[in-house]
Amino acid sequence: MKSNCFKFAAFAAAALVAVPAMAQTARELAVTPRAETLQPVRAWRVDRNMRPIGPAIDLTNRQRAEVPSWANGYDGLNSNPAAIDGLGGGHDVSFYGPTSTDVAYGPGYSWWFGWLYSAPYAVNDVRVNPPYAQTSAQYSAWIAVWNPAATNPASGSLRCLTFVGNSNYFDRHPWAYLNPAGPATGIASSDDLYGVIVDWGVVPGGFYIFPVDLSGTNLGFPLPRNGNGSSSLVWLTVDGSGNIAPLGATQYAYQAFNNWCSPGDVAYPGTNPSGSSSFQYDDDFPSDYNLVAAEYYDYGGYAGPIGPLGTMSLRQSMFVDDNRAKITGTLGLGDVIGAGGNRQITSALFQMRDAGGNQVDEQLVAIGPGGEFELLIDPASSTPVVEVSVKVRNIAEDGPGHWCRITRPVSGGTVDFSQLTEYNGDATNDNLIDSDDFDVLVANFGGAFDSPNNAVTSAPWDAGADLNNDDMINSDDFDILVANFGKTGDN
Repeated sequence: MKSNCFKFAAFAAAALVAVPAMAQTARELAVTPRAETLQPVRAWRVDRNMRPIGPAIDLTNRQRAEVPSWANGYDGLNSNPAAIDGLGGGHDVSFYGPTSTDVAYGPGYSWWFGWLYSAPYAVNDVRVNPPYAQTSAQYSAWIAVWNPAATNPASGSLRCLTFVGNSNYFDRHPWAYLNPAGPATGIASSDDLYGVIVDWGVVPGGFYIFPVDLSGTNLGFPLPRNGNGSSSLVWLTVDGSGNIAPLGATQYAYQAFNNWCSPGDVAYPGTNPSGSSSFQYDDDFPSDYNLVAAEYYDYGGYAGPIGPLGTMSLRQSMFVDDNRAKITGTLGLGDVIGAGGNRQITSALFQMRDAGGNQVDEQLVAIGPGGEFELLIDPASSTPVVEVSVKVRNIAEDGPGHWCRITRPVSGGTVDFSQLTEYNGDATNDNLIDSDDFDVLVANFGGAFDSPNNAVTSAPWDAGADLNNDDMINSDDFDILVANFGKTGDN
């Protein structure tokens, strides 16, 4: 079984799982005090294994190339970006619509569960504001306790870094840990998109707002394509060798939570277009960056002193700059008849190159239902992007798909991959369609897969040979390979 772990490579020396950090036990509930606001030092784009893509960007003396115009991507703080600390103050106004049924606590009330819990976690069912699906947010803020010495109140000082990234799914992953509530209710993040690591410098223990503004850079937080998405936030530090590492056994960070005010939430109704469910994973039995069945909870059944927790949100938001510098385009995948089902093509890896053919950036972003995508670029760069290559990915395999790599020119800020059908058939992922791919298809002919339950129903099964993504390896896949035999992808 492959774990759903982030593995730090040359840039870092540890591994962890991004999961929630809150338990369904009797813990401290408090109205949170007013938080101080931190300022970020620098940030990196990182891949789904938290390895940096390109150099760090200094955020302390950056000059914007344009005036940002913020719009809500999704939120757990406030519907109005101007009302969030770091953009103008007022983080205590936390809800859309009606504040909540807990009128005694007011709109600034948040759930908080004590000082001694580590906090890698993922929030499920993120519902992006529809106009901003499969785009990238460039402002995010979150509220949390940073507690290096694990004391009450928080104390000590430690280098503080945070990873923030999104995924297209929370509830479906072939290598996810077993879900005791069944496959329909939520397991872990899957189909991860690229994210950002932010360095906050050495931070003393305390209660903080962590706002990061990436406008005017080529960095951003790619948003999921619809309401099945999730958002992960992992607290990190730096070890004695200068590598990024997870927090140790006596170092903690803990996020503040609110109840969503979202349509359909009986306890907390409202107009918030974002949403989550009452099901969460909490890394607390034991707190070891590893998910097991005992750490899966239904907070709708929690009987706290002021009622059920119900549907929860992290106190975190993401906002999109309407003036962001970007390249837009579409992908046409042609003969994938399963694209609207359980094995949708929901993300692709793009590499951007300058006029000399040098790669200047790499981004793994969400793909919309019609193949839409967006890539952020640096508006101040002296080396403009002139061409983009794409490698399509498969959600069910959480890895490379069976298309060759294709390169297209950028014209007027757009790039068109309108028809990739003829490059389908690369079962071995070596960028050419040849007898090796034929051998894979023959060896797995007759195989079948049950996508909803992530189970092989007829072995052998190699997803790379299911060329039309219909969960069967049969003559239809053979026909695709024969039609494209001999094709070679671009470099």
